[in-house]
Amino acid sequence: MSQLPLPPASRQLGDGGPNISPIAWGMWRLAEGGRTAAEAAKLVHAVLDAGITLLDTADIYGFDGTQGFGDAEALLGEVLAAEAGLPGRMVLSTKGGILPPLPYDQSAGYLAEAIDASLRRLRTDHVDLWQVHRPDILAHPQEVARLLDDAVQAGKIRALGVSNFTTSQTAALQQFLDHKLVATQPEISPLHIACFEDGTLDQAMMLGLVPLGWPPQLARRIATLDRILGANPSGGGGRLNINIISSDLPGEKLESAARYGRTTEVIKILRTLLSGDHLDHQGEFYRMKLDPPRMTTLSGKPPAFYFGGLSEDARECAAEGCDVYLMWPDTMPNVREIIADMTARAARFGRKLKFGYRAHVIVRDTEEEARAYADRLLSKLDDEVGRTIREKSLDAKTAGVQRQAELRNAAGGDGFVEDNLWTGIGRARSGCGAAIVGNPDQVLAKLRAYQAEGIEAFILSGYPHTAEADLFSRHVLPHIEHGPLAV
Repeated sequence: MSQLPLPPASRQLGDGGPNISPIAWGMWRLAEGGRTAAEAAKLVHAVLDAGITLLDTADIYGFDGTQGFGDAEALLGEVLAAEAGLPGRMVLSTKGGILPPLPYDQSAGYLAEAIDASLRRLRTDHVDLWQVHRPDILAHPQEVARLLDDAVQAGKIRALGVSNFTTSQTAALQQFLDHKLVATQPEISPLHIACFEDGTLDQAMMLGLVPLGWPPQLARRIATLDRILGANPSGGGGRLNINIISSDLPGEKLESAARYGRTTEVIKILRTLLSGDHLDHQGEFYRMKLDPPRMTTLSGKPPAFYFGGLSEDARECAAEGCDVYLMWPDTMPNVREIIADMTARAARFGRKLKFGYRAHVIVRDTEEEARAYADRLLSKLDDEVGRTIREKSLDAKTAGVQRQAELRNAAGGDGFVEDNLWTGIGRARSGCGAAIVGNPDQVLAKLRAYQAEGIEAFILSGYPHTAEADLFSRHVLPHIEHGPLAV
């Protein structure tokens, strides 16, 4: 493969623009913890002394879900106002266009106000780079372009860029701009390589845009999404649950024990930060000290972490880290054995687990109708095509998928491995490979049998999903007491 050269000591921001360092300082957390202007000035000087010249802030930086909008800009403005020579040592960048709770507004009227407000907070008459923070799909790019061109002409902005735009959104905005875009800010990390594949970086090379990659901050994202989704029906917290899957990162292959060990570390890190605690983690894969994000979940606690896996390493990871152990369909004796095993494992860590069950459902007025529909679902399936579909899946060789194959092999000619548990659906897909099939009373009895074994959460689906959900909601759901799972 080609080898990437070391980045140059600096590069130019657009034609005739200023030179910038290859590393920028993202200032989202500048105003956290009641930091004073004197403390912030020490950070600014340390960054500049390290050779980092691009300081990147935004009007939304400092916002914690209820307050703090503009705080990072305002604090940086205090620093710049206190030392006249400081602005000349940096390339100052800010962003706008996020307006909670909309969440995005790129109307000309709002953007004009946002640009002026940023300049007032930063105590300057111009910024070197101003970027549209996230795309507003309801704003016409011509309206946005006209406003941005006017701001450049007025001397408020020296260069323009975009952040988190798709390639088509970037192209559309550039089409209407008189001034050339000089930067694009996509998410880039070992966990997020989409910009290498979706044309973002190709477009940057083609248009001469400087890519200003930003790494994800997972705990903050989870907290933000939790707030966007709102409170659960009980009002006891948010609606968000997190299903954790232990996969290899792009370009690497870890043995099972190491991969699940890394996952356990990630769970511990997230749980600490989302609990609002200071993090001091010194593990095999991650070593970091961090303050918790200002953005918190609605409850101030982590959402429920769901996790599944049958291998020894997966079970240990789940026992130590997850809240809900999620299993795929299995025979009732094996369900009972798994719950007993996982309960004992969790107890060794001083923990208690909840249990969840992931299955498909086919419910009809009569058992005969349900079985007939199951047969019809697969009536056109070629077994070789089904095998190809299963083997293409990334989880094709996992212990859980192998167990689903064992169930299919143990089933009778009709595909049923025990009463009302049909494995035929696994002939056409990987992963969860069985369905609860029967009339309303049979499906209800099956679910209650699982509940009797200790399962409290069910993740159900059907084919087609909307139609099956409607049938389930009318025939089964009214007879089950249900609500948010408390962990």
